[in-house]
Amino acid sequence: MLNPMSKPDTSMLTICLTCRDNSGQALHDLIAAENPDDGIQLEGYDCLWSCAAACSVQLKETGKIGYHMGGFLPRADQARAILEFAGKYHASATGEVDYQDWPEAIRGHFIARIPPLQSF
Repeated sequence: MLNPMSKPDTSMLTICLTCRDNSGQALHDLIAAENPDDGIQLEGYDCLWSCAAACSVQLKETGKIGYHMGGFLPRADQARAILEFAGKYHASATGEVDYQDWPEAIRGHFIARIPPLQSF
């Protein structure tokens, strides 16, 4: 369900807050400190059901494919890589980002590609 507070043409970056004994909250806080809010809205969520791949995040925007990623640590370099990828995702018309444009620290963290939600 879309967040009623989200702005049009805004990408939603969701961070699992309950991953690994507060590591998810720590990752959220690092991303929040770095986020310039250039079309990326950050939200925390209690449990994304990816405990085997904690810390996990989701990236989505209406009409675009989404991504579910995990295996992150609450480190500044990983927070920056997540935000860099989110910015490239937001700039893309479809949500697809060419592999060569992925930040190195995000490679190997993708769990699922989620089809776009269309009107029905």
